Amino acid sequence: MVIIIGFALAGFVLMFLFVTDLGSKTRTRSDDYVSGALFGLMAGMISGLIGSGIALMLGLFTPMNWSEPKVYQLAAMRSDTGIHGSFFLGSGQVNGGWVYRYYVKSGNALVPGQLNVNENNVYVVEIEQGTPRLEVIYYCPIKDWRQWFVITGCRGSSFSFFVPKGSVKEGFDI
Repeated sequence: MVIIIGFALAGFVLMFLFVTDLGSKTRTRSDDYVSGALFGLMAGMISGLIGSGIALMLGLFTPMNWSEPKVYQLAAMRSDTGIHGSFFLGSGQVNGGWVYRYYVKSGNALVPGQLNVNENNVYVVEIEQGTPRLEVIYYCPIKDWRQWFVITGCRGSSFSFFVPKGSVKEGFDI
């Protein structure tokens, strides 16, 4: 964030000084200040975009760490194929993928969720004891002084369903 603001301010100030020619001994007109401000705003936006690109590139090299797991009480879960498609005038496409649909408890309410297996790290773990739960872990940047200079975000997640032993059924025909 500091890089973006710094580039934008530097672009504005330098363009304003260049257009208004404040360093000269001659007197400037008032419309020079208006055009200096307009050109300064444009240069500030362009410089800010350049600063954003630099901050994004630096964000790729920010150290990452797995977060502490967020635990949700699992109410129900099932695996399914998520088939979707579109048709128009007799032609179209059908796509499918493996999804997990689930409900977690949030106070007195049940909150639905869906995970696409192709886009997420999904694990189903059978446990001997305990209540069914969903643990979510995110791969996020380490919070330190670098966060003020880069643009970055979480780059991955892991979803672990902990279910009672024997609740996973395998090898059945439909």
